[in-house]
Amino acid sequence: VIVPCYNAEQYIPHCLVALSNQTFRDFEVICINDSSTDGTERVIQEFATESSIPIKCITNEVNLGPAMSRNIAIENSHGEYICFCDSDDWYDDDFLNRMVSEAESNDSDIVFCGHKLIVEASGRIIEHPLELDIDVRMDKRKLLVSSVDSLWAMMVRRTIISQVNIPDIRVAEDMAVIPVLISHAERFGVVKDCIYNYLARPGSASMIFKEDADGSIPGLISFSFIRCSLPEKYGTEVEFLGARNLIYGALLTIFTHSYNIGRAERILWEFEKVCPNWINNPYLKTLSYAKRVFLICAHNRCFRALRLLSRIHYKIVTL
Repeated sequence: VIVPCYNAEQYIPHCLVALSNQTFRDFEVICINDSSTDGTERVIQEFATESSIPIKCITNEVNLGPAMSRNIAIENSHGEYICFCDSDDWYDDDFLNRMVSEAESNDSDIVFCGHKLIVEASGRIIEHPLELDIDVRMDKRKLLVSSVDSLWAMMVRRTIISQVNIPDIRVAEDMAVIPVLISHAERFGVVKDCIYNYLARPGSASMIFKEDADGSIPGLISFSFIRCSLPEKYGTEVEFLGARNLIYGALLTIFTHSYNIGRAERILWEFEKVCPNWINNPYLKTLSYAKRVFLICAHNRCFRALRLLSRIHYKIVTL
């Protein structure tokens, strides 16, 4: 279990307690302290000395970001499978037992799971079970467009993820690498129940507006990574992932935190140079009604509507 940590002193104890309470016991924990400026490393080391599970703490001399930190942990891992847990999140007690049992039942290369979103401000819990029918699990094309978009919602065979370095970007790196991992895998399992707990809080990395590492538009490097890494036969799926991850994801982020029409225009222009007919992609109908409305507004350059929809979404997930 890999836990990337940056200034997580307040939250990491809950994460580590949940790991120590796992009913499945044959696992190691690797915490990557990404040059924290608070007491994160001290808290991990103190917990490790008293823990009944093996916990290793690796500290980066400089801040490298979650992608590179995870790659370092993967290089130092020994287990047959790799799982991830963000430092402010936690597993249900039977998370590993359920995931490993599912993997062993059909020799899975990747196992996906559902999650609970816990709103810190109110304590509200929103469940997101993962409904992937057997026909989806047997069809790699359907998996590319229907599976999870966060590494913490999956378990991956180490021999596979070791071949695919997580790209060194700080925006949408999970969404970039997951389709590539799926393309390298052959057998998939699903735990549809919500066994991962994701804490939605205003100060978390996913709630803060960020640019790509080179200052370019959010998510464009992620989309470029997918385009370059997936075989050409997945062109329709790549186009959909661009619409979902870049158009929806990046514009949602931009209009949640600002009203930067110029940046939004550039995202659409860059994407439509590659995928001019994306609005007709057949997979768009699989998205929720709210996301489809958002994408239609984006296609028609209805930026005020995008701003309103983005703010509504932010309120829903933070209040």
